[in-house]
Amino acid sequence: MGYKLITLFLLIISGLGQRLAAQQTEVGFGLGAAAYSGDMHRFYDPRKSSIAATLLGRYNFNNTWSVRGQAVFGRFGADDADDPLDPQAAARGNSFSANFLEGSVVFEYHFLDYREWKARKPYSPYLFGGLGGAFIIGSYEASATPPSFFNPVIPFGVGIKFKLNTAWQLAVEVGPRKTFSDLLDGISESTAPNNKLAFDFGNVYDKDWYYFTGITLSYSFYKSACPVEKLTW
Repeated sequence: MGYKLITLFLLIISGLGQRLAAQQTEVGFGLGAAAYSGDMHRFYDPRKSSIAATLLGRYNFNNTWSVRGQAVFGRFGADDADDPLDPQAAARGNSFSANFLEGSVVFEYHFLDYREWKARKPYSPYLFGGLGGAFIIGSYEASATPPSFFNPVIPFGVGIKFKLNTAWQLAVEVGPRKTFSDLLDGISESTAPNNKLAFDFGNVYDKDWYYFTGITLSYSFYKSACPVEKLTW
């Protein structure tokens, strides 16, 4: 009888392992908005956003930690004419638009065990952060700004995930991207016209940022576990 108990135990563990392993890998896509902050817009303003999209792959180490690789592509820009009451913007008279393609790898930490099949709450807030790089292709009035360049970025942010069923998950997140460039908007120390100080047109000590806010839908490669054989005692 002992060997039958051991066999039953091994079959159960094997079935659970298959159930969990089948949900370790996900692929997904999402739509959202991209925006910029820098010398022309000091703060993130979602009203001044453009459409963006993302493709992602995710590996779930367990129900708490995941790693995600993703590509984000979109557009952001700004125009000083949108702020007629700002004397600095009126004197500067700059505008720009830029397309970007970002690749990044981030780790996710989930606060609730929402992926467990018996979870009482099929959702969880989460944090994420990692490293990446972005290729920027821009159109600028400032001729000193290169039309395209690559820059490292640090993506991080917060979100919330919802387990729709055993295979599908929905996530909503907002993620700033810290860059190491002051050229996203075409304004830097070298672009201050008429030998004026760059302080008249932007803060040369602050780097530019961009943001992605979006909704993603991901699919877990789910397979039903093999049925446990009925043992004859």
